[in-house]
This record gives sequence, structure tokens and C-alpha cells, in this order.
Amino acid sequence: MSERDEAGSGSRTLVVGLIADPGRAAEIAAYLGEHLPDDLRKNLTGEVTWRVEVRVTTLPLTEDGRISVVDDAERRMKNEDWDMMVYLTELPRRLDFRPHVFDLSLSKSAALVSLPALGWMRTHTRARKTVGYLIGRMSAHGLEWDGDDPRIAGSRDLTTEFLAGAREIDGQEEGVHTQLVLNGLRGKTRLLLGMIRTNRPWRLVPSMSTAIAAAVGIAAFGVFYSTIWEMGAALSPLRLVLVSVLAVSAMVTWLIVRNSLWTRASQATPQREEVLYNVSTIVTLVIGVAFMYGILFTLMLVSALVVIDPGFLESTLGHPASFTDYVTIAWLASSMGTVAGAIGSSLESEDAVKQAAYSKRQQEHLAQRKRQDRREREEEQEREERQHERERED
Repeated sequence: MSERDEAGSGSRTLVVGLIADPGRAAEIAAYLGEHLPDDLRKNLTGEVTWRVEVRVTTLPLTEDGRISVVDDAERRMKNEDWDMMVYLTELPRRLDFRPHVFDLSLSKSAALVSLPALGWMRTHTRARKTVGYLIGRMSAHGLEWDGDDPRIAGSRDLTTEFLAGAREIDGQEEGVHTQLVLNGLRGKTRLLLGMIRTNRPWRLVPSMSTAIAAAVGIAAFGVFYSTIWEMGAALSPLRLVLVSVLAVSAMVTWLIVRNSLWTRASQATPQREEVLYNVSTIVTLVIGVAFMYGILFTLMLVSALVVIDPGFLESTLGHPASFTDYVTIAWLASSMGTVAGAIGSSLESEDAVKQAAYSKRQQEHLAQRKRQDRREREEEQEREERQHERERED
């Protein structure tokens, strides 16, 4: 680990390189770049000036869809003149089916943090503490310090303070000394929520302009068609809720089937991982479609209040018109529009929907899994053909 003397001060400057995937990981890295130097200065002993440099790029995936931070660490750190390196990735990671938070290589002064394992809430704070802890571990390993062990204050409680159920284990990969995994249902739930948060389901709405146009058109028809008013008034709130659930479910199902978003188990994708990805996809789409439904409902409610005269509505329904009647009209019309939106989504490109439903890293990971599955099928087919040839020769 290099040491730089500050002119006239005798202190050392240590440079930490933060590499982040494009997207949300880059946002968190920018936040860490602002706050980590002060955290390190306040909480680590020694006459050291800390500098954090952020780079937004992606490390290549291995053939089996993993990221190995140690493979490229030494070369990259030498080229960038860094003393240590931390890579923030949006790719969810599992170790023996347990959510995997970080890899730490003390010999390489490099670490990798999987952001989905930090969950949905307080991810900036959790990333800040986790990266600070890792830097403290690496600096303690690589330098001689005066005073106490130079780790972030309270870092010994990392696994209990904000990652309950976490446990550090010996590294299971070459060059990795320590890995942090999450145990139990709580850990799996945290990873699932983190994957959904990384997917940013609200991006689904602006990416599906054709589906939204179809939904608005049919919903507006419902607002102007008096039979829909009478039907809405006749339906109980429970039935209206059921209709809404069916409409959202229909659109989610259509998006999954139409755009091949369902992951099937294979040698490259074990069954437990398949379940994790599929649940993440379903919840991401449900949230995205629910956002669209909420926007559609608001538009239809405003339209109904502006267009439908209370006296005319009263004469049609046969009872005094109230705000509740306008709500039920907008409610039923929005459900009709959502079903139409499912059909309209057929005109969206598959790539556009996948970009909205998945983070960039997850898209790369799933694409690599598919390529690996295809290679395995081709190899299996070749083995069968060779076996048939041998049988014919015999």
C-alpha cells in the first residue's frame, strides 16, 4: 500500500477508489465520495489524509455470471494510483443460497459490496457504514498505525447494528479472505426487497407510452359512457377492489409472458435462484403497474369531476350524486383502462420492457445465464449425437 507525504505536514495521503455500476450504484458512490473522507478522518487513527475517487464502470462477469473483484484489482489500482479499492455492484449475490453482502481481500486491498443485500431502506447509510468498515479493515491490514486498531468506531458491531442476522465467514473464493452473508428469512427478505429497489419499478411507467395511451383511451371511454356509471354505482367496494386486482394481475401476467421475463430453472440457474428472480420480477411489475393505475385513476377522477354534470349524473343513477359516485366511476374506468393497457403493451419492444423491469446489471446477468444455458444444451445435444453415432457403429 503506497503512502504519500503531504508537503510540510508529514501526514500521509491514502486514496480509495470507488468503482460503481451505472445507475443507482453510481448515485450511492457519489454520496460516499462526499461523506467518506470526513468519516475516515474522524474515526480512523493515524496522521492520514483521505481522498476518495469515484469511477462509474462495470467489471466484466465471469462465465458463470459472477463478479470477481480480486482478478483485476492489482492492475486497476496500479493504473489509477489507488491504495485500496471498493466495487459497488447492483448484482444480487448468494453464497450457498444465503444473501451475500461483501467480499474482502486483505492481500489485494480490494472489496466488493452487493447493494441489493443492503435492503430497501437506508441503503445510503448502510453502504456508508459497510464501506467505511471495509476501508478500516484494509487500512489496518496494510499499514502500521499508532494507537488503537484503526477501524471505524463501532465497526465491530457491523453485523448486529444494522444487519441483524449477518455473519462473517472465511472466504470461499480464491484471494478472498472474508465474506459477509445474511442468515434466515430476514436476510432473504432483505435481499428480495433490495433487488426490487434496485430495479426501480417506477421506471416502468414512462417506458410504456403505448400501453398508457391505450389505457387512457379506454378509461376515458368509461368516464363518458353512462352504462359504466350505473355499473360502478351498483358494484360494492369489495367488488371494485377485486376488479382492480384482476386488472393489475392481467397486465402483470401479460408483461411477463409477452416479454419472456420468467426465469426457468437450469444448471446455470438453480431452482432457489429462479424463485428469487421470479418473485423479484413479479413484485417489481406489480409496483410499476400499480403506479400506472394510480396515475390513471387520478386522471379519470379529475376528468369525471370536470365533464360529468352532477344533475345529469343524478338523473342517470336515480339518486343524489355524491363525490363517492365520481370515485367509483373513475375506479371502474381505470380498471378497464388497465386491461386495455395490457393489450397495448404488446406494441412495446421486449428490450424496452426489460430495461424498465430490471437493473442494467441484472439484465447482463440474466443474458449471460441464458447464453450459458444455450451452451449447455448445445453440448448436451452434441454428446447425444456422439452417443447415437457410437451406437450405430456398434
